[in-house]
Amino acid sequence: MDFLSGADVQVRVERQDLKIEGIVDDIRIGLAEIAARGERLQAELSALVQKDELSKPKPPLTESERKRMDHLKSELQAHSEGTLQLDSARVSSFKTELTGLETKDEASKRKPGPPLSDAERARRHEIPVQRSVLSAASERYRRELACVERLLRGRTPERSRQSGRYNFRRSGTLVKVYEGDTLLVSVVDIDLDDDDLFGVYAIHVTGSILAGGTLRLPRKDKVNDLELFFRPLRISR
Repeated sequence: MDFLSGADVQVRVERQDLKIEGIVDDIRIGLAEIAARGERLQAELSALVQKDELSKPKPPLTESERKRMDHLKSELQAHSEGTLQLDSARVSSFKTELTGLETKDEASKRKPGPPLSDAERARRHEIPVQRSVLSAASERYRRELACVERLLRGRTPERSRQSGRYNFRRSGTLVKVYEGDTLLVSVVDIDLDDDDLFGVYAIHVTGSILAGGTLRLPRKDKVNDLELFFRPLRISR
């Protein structure tokens, strides 16, 4: 491939196949359903954990903690009135510590809620097991999705050359194509944020193209020329 200027370039090939795309969509729907189920389980578990925590009486502040809380309040009050100078880091540290002590003090005064029922307690132990099963199913779906997507999409490694001439012939097979397929071939500049599209081609694969083994595409946008190579599939017996 000849390109107009040096850049980090990658060639991507996408094969249009409605049947396989339908399979991909089904897998993605399955993954979305698993994710939604996992979120519901997490919400249910969080509610049970919170109820369990609220059912337990909380210990009151110790004498030293109460003295510390009063001291922090006094120091912060003096700082706000200008009679005591504290740097911003120390003020932030004092406020964080005071919030923790006040939260503990309020929790100790709160009346404990009802305990978990036997069914709720069993459910709390059951949910992590179900989430583990969902996680394993999600991983299987993702592996299957990766395998199926390889039938539709391929890309070369990223190449960087100052001369503007790029050779991807050692990149291996990008995607398997058949007569009658439509290919979308994109040339992109790889950036840290968003990739820049340098040129895109739509190709209808014919028998003569496959028989010829080489297809030279004309100059388009920022691409001087692009040459594709086709080779017969190796069918193992």
